[in-house]
Amino acid sequence: MTTERLPLQQPGVKDRIKRYVPRRLWNALRRGKRSSQEMLSRIFINAAVATSGPSRTLCLLYDTFEFTPELVIQGYMQGIGLFPTNGRIRWYDPDPRGIIPIEGYHVEKETMRILRQGRFEVTVDRDFAGVIRGCAEPKPGRESTFITRAFIDVYLQLHSMGVAHSVEAWQDGYLVGGVFGLALGAYFIGESQFHRVSNAGKIAFVYTLEILRRGGFQIHDAFWLSQHIAQFGGYEIPREEFKRRLARAVVTPATFAPLDEPPNFS
Repeated sequence: MTTERLPLQQPGVKDRIKRYVPRRLWNALRRGKRSSQEMLSRIFINAAVATSGPSRTLCLLYDTFEFTPELVIQGYMQGIGLFPTNGRIRWYDPDPRGIIPIEGYHVEKETMRILRQGRFEVTVDRDFAGVIRGCAEPKPGRESTFITRAFIDVYLQLHSMGVAHSVEAWQDGYLVGGVFGLALGAYFIGESQFHRVSNAGKIAFVYTLEILRRGGFQIHDAFWLSQHIAQFGGYEIPREEFKRRLARAVVTPATFAPLDEPPNFS
């Protein structure tokens, strides 16, 4: 363990972050507490060992050190994503990895019809707090949520840093659905979505897909392939291929911004 290097000392990491992450976040990383840095070092050392072995999915438990925006950023830049359960943070590195195509994603005919009807007003980053809290709401069959108070606090900070984004669907002035995730260079991690009106979350999701396409993103990380992800053309790739794509994407500029005109699939 004497040869381990802290994440910010690893080759290329400092330049990648400094060049493509907002200055406020870069300054926060520089001022990071040593305890968080030591924790990240342990996470990435364990990841390097685990991903070289036969294990298909790496799972690392973190519940001792401070949970910070910097921890989330550096974890995802290494391809290790978090998923809190029962108040504890677990970090995963799945093999294979579920992704959604940036070009050529699939939209069902019913969703196209709803888009053309213009039932919802869609905005970007207007109410990030409302979206993340909407995603945390219990619903039938899911009385508990992975989005804890600590998770919300950290992601609100990430949003203020310009890293976390939301897409909102509104109806009659009320927030009825939305999506939130993280953008690191040309790498986007979709975290969660919700709806209070049928199809509102799906419409926000389609807008998100189009934002990524027009904004020059290269990876839309879905983590695991689910039935919901598959309907948009999601598929799986080996962990090694994902890491190769990730290395390129995090050093490529991209823009997460409102659309000049809505998606048109006619």
